[in-house]
Amino acid sequence: MECDTEAELDRLYTALSEQGTVLMPLGSYGFSAGFGWVDDRFGVSWQLNLAG
Repeated sequence: MECDTEAELDRLYTALSEQGTVLMPLGSYGFSAGFGWVDDRFGVSWQLNLAG
């Protein structure tokens, strides 16, 4: 999922990781300035990326 702002990225990451599993911590990686990967509490996998 593409996030338009860092605040949106932080909010979604926090909400989706609550009672879920963090697969890749929110951070800056070579391919993205802001990225995180979580499985939510229902087992749905989310890759969150800061657009730009």
